[in-house]
Amino acid sequence: MMIFISFIVFLAGCMNEFKFRADEIDSGNAAAPGNEVARNPGGNTDVGNPKPEDPIVDPDTGTVFPVTYKKGECTKDPLNVVSCMNCQIDQRPLAIPLSLKATQLLKIMELGCAITNKSDPKNYVAPSRTAILKYLNQANIKMYPDSPMSARQQQNISNWMANDKKNLERLFGGLWYNPPYSDDFETYFGLEPREARYMFCYEAPDSTFSMESVTDLYSTEYYSCVHEGGFSCQERAEYVKGNVYRRQLIASIERSLEDPVNDQEMVPVNKCHWVSMSGYYNSEMENKLIEWKNAGFELAVSFEQAPVRCEAVSARQASVFSLIYYA
Repeated sequence: MMIFISFIVFLAGCMNEFKFRADEIDSGNAAAPGNEVARNPGGNTDVGNPKPEDPIVDPDTGTVFPVTYKKGECTKDPLNVVSCMNCQIDQRPLAIPLSLKATQLLKIMELGCAITNKSDPKNYVAPSRTAILKYLNQANIKMYPDSPMSARQQQNISNWMANDKKNLERLFGGLWYNPPYSDDFETYFGLEPREARYMFCYEAPDSTFSMESVTDLYSTEYYSCVHEGGFSCQERAEYVKGNVYRRQLIASIERSLEDPVNDQEMVPVNKCHWVSMSGYYNSEMENKLIEWKNAGFELAVSFEQAPVRCEAVSARQASVFSLIYYA
């Protein structure tokens, strides 16, 4: 009797923390040494099934029935590979890939916008993290790259991100310019605390830093030199770099508002694949089943002949082949 199997499927490629295979022997899925299924010298498997004939040939037409293989990605193909086996893909919201600097600015502004300031509009309510993030969701490592910090900048940024109220108030609570804290903020992030307050907290960009106009940052030393009539005034190196960061930041903000990342998109956590074989049961199929079972793959067998059925097979079961001869 020839038994036609529409599909024998295994799921793989998910690493051992996922659901479909175990790469480690002691995970409980793969056959332990000494317990593997193998063909006995007499031609039978160790589970007592007769060796299938090979090749399978139609006695009337002489047609040889080959085994057909297919494969696909569980993340791309339908989740139901066969009726009794699913690709169980876990999903999570798309993570917005901010640069470290953008992550720091986002956190500081989330905390800083909550600091009371006499310039706050009437009935002002500090924006949520989500409201601030809309200005920065394209501030990735390419658009707004990380840059070196001085020891003082590192200390100040650490204090601001730790919700140190005293240090946050030095930036956002009163005086718009309060060196050296303002200097450290400006030259690392590329905008003044005042500009940051108007952009992120009030959503009313200042004329010196907006999508329509961006002026340069200048140190007090450079301003003093120019005011005194100097003709060869040199800007401090950190402010020269700060203006590079300034252009990067405004470009990131423009991109974020024009083409925001959809953080509601769901993306797969794990990536798995399936392989199937179909046709009349023969020794090629049996050898492949032995290989898959000993590797610890999840298996399912689907029959087209009556009784039509689909049966999932765990690698822990005593016999995977008993299903095939149950006809």
